[in-house]
Formats: sequence, structure tokens, C-alpha cells
Amino acid sequence: MDLGMAIDFSTQEASFALGDINSEKIICSHSKIFSGREASSLLSWITSEINNTEFSIKDIKYWTYGIGPGSFTGLRIAASIIAGLTFHKNNLFVRGISSVLPMFDLMPKEIVNKAILFDGRRNEIFYFKNSEQKMPLIISKEVSDTFFDTYECVYAFAMHKDGITKFFGEELAKKIVFIDTFPIHKLLFNKISKYEEISDTKRFYKQKLIYLRPPV
Repeated sequence: MDLGMAIDFSTQEASFALGDINSEKIICSHSKIFSGREASSLLSWITSEINNTEFSIKDIKYWTYGIGPGSFTGLRIAASIIAGLTFHKNNLFVRGISSVLPMFDLMPKEIVNKAILFDGRRNEIFYFKNSEQKMPLIISKEVSDTFFDTYECVYAFAMHKDGITKFFGEELAKKIVFIDTFPIHKLLFNKISKYEEISDTKRFYKQKLIYLRPPV
């Protein structure tokens, strides 16, 4: 078994999943809301949940972390946890993946025009129209009424529902699919992004953390 773990902490909700990356069998998958100083207990929470399985942190060979967009603090914590757990270890593999990619993977593949929304607060709504997009676009209030004429499939996190509904209005917000929790299994079992083999002389900071004002 090639054991892999994925972590995403791009919003207040931290998620992780442990599984066999070949068979795509999930061993455990958990999500939890962290706020403020609670984030310091993220690693102990992950370790405790994994210890409830027949495996341990030491058994993990493949590591994946969400690189954003999202809370800069959360992104740094997720990357730092993996950096610490893989430090001075060989024969391990690590990769960073955009946190919007798993959400796009949830959408119907036959639909071309898709969008992922984020509540940026201050009455600003950001969106991504594909998983290759590096930085978010801002929806102006002037085009909010016609936004759904262009994008027929629109997803967003349920935790952003109030701000997004306030921006678009009740009727237009009904066209949005609100996701209750981050699809961490889609991050873990992603087949497109390559793993970087790490060693004492080659670390994995090739992917830059993307900063978007915390959309939570």
C-alpha cells in the first residue's frame, strides 16, 4: 500500500484525508473548524485521528497540501506541518495543489462554463473560472445580475453562503451549489499534479502560496 495524506487549511475549516493513492481507498477523512489560537492544535488533532487507525504518521509516503487561495495563516500552517513532518527524510513525495481544483473536480465534466465563488467580505465576491487560474477575479455589483448568464454551474462553500446571498440576492443565490465541507478526497487522489521527490538537498517549496484576503 502506498499511503498518502492530504491537508487543506485554506478556510477556517481544516480537512485531511488518509488513504491508498493507488486503489483510492480512504482510510480516514476528517474536517474541523478552527478559529484563532485553536489552529495551534491542528497537528495534534490530525495525529490523534490517524492513531485511531492501524497506521501512523511514519507510514505516510505521499503528502499533498492545498496551496490556496485562502487564509494566508492557514496555508502557512498546512505547508509548515508537512515541511516539519518530512524534514530530513528521504524516499518521500510531496506536492502542492490549488485548493480550487478539488471543487472543480466535483462539478459535472460536460459543463464548460463553471465558476467557484468566495466571499471576500466587504461586499466583494471573488471567483475562479478554471483550476489553472492563478489569481481570483472580482465580480462587480454592476454585472452581478448577468453573471449566471455566463456561468451555468457555480459552486461555493456553505460557510460563505450568507455573504454571497447578500451580494447576489435570494433568487440568484438559488442557482449556486453550496458545498458543506471541503472535498479533501479529491485533493488526495488528484491524478494531474506531479509529486516532488524530496531529500536533504531538494525540498518542495517550488509552489508559491497564493494569498487571497481570508474569505471566511
